[in-house]
Amino acid sequence: SKYSVFHTQVIACGVREALYVLSGLLEHETDLSLNIHTTDTHGYMDDVFALSWLLGFTLAPRIKDLSSCQIWKIPELENTKYNSIFSGNINFDVIKEQWDKIQGFVAALKGKLISPQDLIKILVAGGDSNPLSKAFEELGKLVKTIFLFRYFYDEEFRLAIRRQLDRAESRHNLARNISFFQRGEYRTGSIDELINKASSLSFMCNIFVAWNTIEMAKSVEALRNNGTSVPESELEFISPLLHDHIIRTG
Repeated sequence: SKYSVFHTQVIACGVREALYVLSGLLEHETDLSLNIHTTDTHGYMDDVFALSWLLGFTLAPRIKDLSSCQIWKIPELENTKYNSIFSGNINFDVIKEQWDKIQGFVAALKGKLISPQDLIKILVAGGDSNPLSKAFEELGKLVKTIFLFRYFYDEEFRLAIRRQLDRAESRHNLARNISFFQRGEYRTGSIDELINKASSLSFMCNIFVAWNTIEMAKSVEALRNNGTSVPESELEFISPLLHDHIIRTG
């Protein structure tokens, strides 16, 4: 599941991908048990941090220019010697005031009564003048701050995020290798045709991952039968996304 495609969607060019991160987690319709999602900077916003946590997911972005990130504290820490590293206090009062409405939106998301991207657009448009938008913003600050502390101090967590994003880049390379006829460009204005092509490409990528996994398992078994030691701990570093051996034209 770390290498396969579990959801495909077509979005407009120029739209920030963070709006659509949760769609794949909520609408993938597979048997996968997903609990963490890695992304690059373009895939996160404070509101997405809040919603991910509320829905039971850990959003784990690799954020560009970490030194510019702001971290926030609870009011009870007002007089600590670390006060200078925080940008301000989290407003827990507005979170408490809007908690019932927040839970209502979470239920609507889980029941697929509203899409994540539509909800995030509503929250972003509301700004600080809207109490509900402000509550999600404050909750997002809290969740992001906790994530940043973990990211700074947990080396294994950082490595896990980087490894998964490297897998994603390898999957993109595989997709470009397969979609060779027009160099990966979809030259059509039909949304239905775009969805069909994108879904077909994802399906083909999963076929290659499955085939490579089966063949690699056979190779490992053959090596072990011949007395060669192949530790289980090293197998996770072998990627089923390799494609140099694939003859694309048949």
